[in-house]
Amino acid sequence: MLKCGAKNRQGGQCGQMAMANGKCHYHGGKSTGPPQGNQNALKHGIYASALLDHEIEDYLGAKELKSLTEDLAMARIRLLRAERVHRELELKLHTGERVDGNELERSFRRCDTLARTVGRLEVQQARVLEVRKLQEKLDD
Repeated sequence: MLKCGAKNRQGGQCGQMAMANGKCHYHGGKSTGPPQGNQNALKHGIYASALLDHEIEDYLGAKELKSLTEDLAMARIRLLRAERVHRELELKLHTGERVDGNELERSFRRCDTLARTVGRLEVQQARVLEVRKLQEKLDD
């Protein structure tokens, strides 16, 4: 029988039996693919840079308020997206649908992190505005 053609850490040959392609199941043999119904690669869209149609108005409204930077406006949009995803998970949970507890916890942590980011950006912007006002007073 053929042995796998991959090298091990010591530089020798892998001791596993090879499949038709010359590699064992650890080093590139035939994969059966993801489990049926796998949702691991499902994207939630929270961190997408492109705005959806219904988010453009919110973004432009935030940009019109001169106290917001683009980063703060985008962080707020991401927070709204994360909150929407979290609400959907909670609704599934309350309607009796199966929800992974880890997914719910990650969603909560994601919302918390984004809320802290928004708060940090608001503080930074307030400081920048304060410095600009002081500079204007000094220039006068």
